[in-house]
Amino acid sequence: MKVQTRLFLLLVLALLCSSLITCKRHQSPPVLEAVDPIDRRSDLPVGAPISRDLDEIKRGGTLTVLAPYNSTTYFVYRGEPFGYEYELLQSFARDQGLTLKMVVVTDLKSIYSMLNRGEGDVDDAQRLAEKYGGNPKSWEDVSYWLLQESTQQYIADPVVKFGFCRGLEPVIYVTFILKRFDHYKQFVVGQ
Repeated sequence: MKVQTRLFLLLVLALLCSSLITCKRHQSPPVLEAVDPIDRRSDLPVGAPISRDLDEIKRGGTLTVLAPYNSTTYFVYRGEPFGYEYELLQSFARDQGLTLKMVVVTDLKSIYSMLNRGEGDVDDAQRLAEKYGGNPKSWEDVSYWLLQESTQQYIADPVVKFGFCRGLEPVIYVTFILKRFDHYKQFVVGQ
């Protein structure tokens, strides 16, 4: 046999062996549903909110979070959960002695409905902020009105659809997340 033919056969054999070895090593990535539940419901009707506070969540032992599946909030890579907001939630849950359960929501318009039914734990506060001259996209304005939703004067306001809201826990939580975000932002932006 010629030298060129031998080299060619040796190369083919080496490629075949290496492809068999890598095929055995390669595992398909885990299916997200095997890691966390995915809620694919859409256009859910908005119902009355449930009334749960942090103490009740602690008694249950699990913080259930409704989240979109994206690179900043929450995603799974090689079987491991990642995401900036996921890491903040994990830290908060650990500090509170809770187990974190992520539920991926594919229809973001349904998150308010799901939150109000207690499927996870700010709509009225945004409407109040807008009605009284605030910015519904500003956390400072929304947090103020979230705290006001526990007073009779604002529970009876026509723009309030969901009634009483014990807003202290969400305000504390979101303020914690925003401070943590500002802390991390200085490293990303280089300020």
